[in-house]
Amino acid sequence: MKKILVIQPELEKELFISQGFAKAFRALGIAVLEKPFKSINTEELKDTKFDFVFNCEKNIIPFLTKDFADSIQTETYVHFLEDISGLKDCELFKIKNNFIFSSDKSLTKERSTRFLTPAIDAPSYKTRFQEYRYPITFAGKVNSLQRLKVLTKIIENFGEISIFADIDDFNESVKLIEKENLLSGFLLSLYKNSYRGYKRTQEELGRLYSQTKINLDLGKENADKLNYRVFEVLASGGFLLAEDNNYIKTYFDDGRELETFKTTEEAIDKIRFYLQNLNLAQSIAMNGKRRVSTSYTFKDRAKEILTTLKEKRREHNL
Repeated sequence: MKKILVIQPELEKELFISQGFAKAFRALGIAVLEKPFKSINTEELKDTKFDFVFNCEKNIIPFLTKDFADSIQTETYVHFLEDISGLKDCELFKIKNNFIFSSDKSLTKERSTRFLTPAIDAPSYKTRFQEYRYPITFAGKVNSLQRLKVLTKIIENFGEISIFADIDDFNESVKLIEKENLLSGFLLSLYKNSYRGYKRTQEELGRLYSQTKINLDLGKENADKLNYRVFEVLASGGFLLAEDNNYIKTYFDDGRELETFKTTEEAIDKIRFYLQNLNLAQSIAMNGKRRVSTSYTFKDRAKEILTTLKEKRREHNL
């Protein structure tokens, strides 16, 4: 039986991805050991020979140091990384038995990086719908001028919404709004009152997205990738209104599995329309849920990784 070591990242999104891959590898008959990087014990692992080490941690340099390599019995490292933009000139790209996969097409132009379609562990977001609690929700980082320009216009038109974010990030967003004079007075107080806390677990996020009439995804800053939030909302059975980019319509049927917008004015019009046509929004949400549950699974991505490793070994033997 194959044995692999899966390094657990600290950040929630990367951890969810890592756990999804670990579950998928197990489903394919592989023995998986999951360990946070900081808790790896050399003595504990010294007698175990791993077929490969799998990592989703952004800070990948520690995994390639001599000390780490000497403590882990393996010849192959596999990384799934969404952000490798700062590693263009890294020695990492020159290591023969180091495989890098990314779901960001703009980054897979690098010769040693392979594109891997995004995926999600949809069952982890499964929740029983009871009732709507939130009309309009945004969950994610708000300390971004581009995102705040959209959110503040939505608040101007619809009043208080529901924002779920890290408290420090939210406080910084308030300062940015004041600095850029996006809102003031009563409207600024509506923005401040929109803060609802921070959801960390997949179970919490699943309930949140399913209990929201309109979930927002504001991801224009990177036109070549999809926010993981897109998959989380759809897996939860939530209706998603997402900012259009170069990527989203490649994987989802706009108007049937989710809805997109190009301008803030279009977003406001569509929010107003779908708040008045919830049955249509629910139908679109169910189509989106079916799509991610069948087309974007970690098991399929794990198979692709194993196939790539097998092909490379065959080439090496030849």
